[in-house]
Amino acid sequence: MKELEEVNCEIRKIVQFSMSNRLRYPEVEEHGQSVVSKEHNDINNYRRGFLHNATYAWLSYGCHLVVFNVKLAENISSWRFHGVVTSVSQFPVQPEKLPLLLVGVENFAKKLKDFFGLLCIFDYTVSHVLRAIQPYETFHRCLPMGLVPFNSEFSFGSN
Repeated sequence: MKELEEVNCEIRKIVQFSMSNRLRYPEVEEHGQSVVSKEHNDINNYRRGFLHNATYAWLSYGCHLVVFNVKLAENISSWRFHGVVTSVSQFPVQPEKLPLLLVGVENFAKKLKDFFGLLCIFDYTVSHVLRAIQPYETFHRCLPMGLVPFNSEFSFGSN
């Protein structure tokens, strides 16, 4: 810890990048319900992270995802999903190519029968969802013999 306290950091450049007009526009109504639930329309629901050696960054708010170049403050890509963006992670590809993004999306429905979640493979270089995967519902979870569960919710079985 002593080493961390002695390190001096300096801010070399501050980039002004207005996100308000990129992320806020009226939500489209589908089947009488807003695509993004009103309870998720809070300023604290911004999610963000860095990509590809900190050259690029992403920012999400509700159903909106924006990828931008940090050094140039240029908008690289943006997309509006049909649900709330809950997670974003890099998906490794061949060396010398920019990574794809794995984007987790949920609709946070009140009823279980209306709930859906998606895992989307997003290519931010062309602003296109390559594949959207909807996982099957999980009714029963098993662990291979020898593994200890974290809680009693799991069932033991052989795989």
